[in-house]
Amino acid sequence: MLLDDALSPDDTAQTLLYVLFTAALDHRFEARQAEAFGIWSLCYVQYCQREGVPADAPHLPGFLSLLREHPGVTSDEKDVALDAVMFALFDVFDGRIDPAVAEQMVALEDERSNTTQPTSHAVETDPSQNTASGGRLLTRLLFHTDLTLSEAVRLTAGDVDVERALLRVGPSGETRIIPLPDHLRAEVNYQARSLRASEDGLRSPLFPAAYDKYVTSSPNGNEDKNAATRVMQTLFLT
Repeated sequence: MLLDDALSPDDTAQTLLYVLFTAALDHRFEARQAEAFGIWSLCYVQYCQREGVPADAPHLPGFLSLLREHPGVTSDEKDVALDAVMFALFDVFDGRIDPAVAEQMVALEDERSNTTQPTSHAVETDPSQNTASGGRLLTRLLFHTDLTLSEAVRLTAGDVDVERALLRVGPSGETRIIPLPDHLRAEVNYQARSLRASEDGLRSPLFPAAYDKYVTSSPNGNEDKNAATRVMQTLFLT
């Protein structure tokens, strides 16, 4: 999910996006559609912030008007955006998309993961990172590389070349090599080294909580995600 680096989404946006697309996975949406739903909902939050209004249902008509006037959004894509925002408003949040609530949701998820996940998924705690860092790290990888969600959640500790700062993605013979962005190298390497000390070692999922939620990806939904990305670029850069 490669977005223009100029967007530079902050930790709050990253956490919100993570909550939205993992919630879509929980509701059995396929991975590509979950990504699109997350980005469209983040577009709506960005629109509301720009307008100085809360991200709740009464302001949705204004957002849809913006999409109708946007040259990069078709009528079908607008319908997907509406579905995404309605899902976020009423299936994920209680009528208002609230970044503070998203932070609490990720912190609670990490707390539950730390107390319930098996030994093979145990990760050493880095005191320099807050409780939401696992979700944010996954989201930052998706923002700043061309990894898909389905590829990212399949990563293992053994897929990280900590010496050369590379990710090896895909099965043997079809492996892609992805350089780690400079600003993510320390966190990804720390995560991989911690997991290598666990029972499953190199086979340990790099993002255990997201791996457990994984839904098989489908090629459908790419256009929905691309349209949402174009709109978000407009909103972030204006």
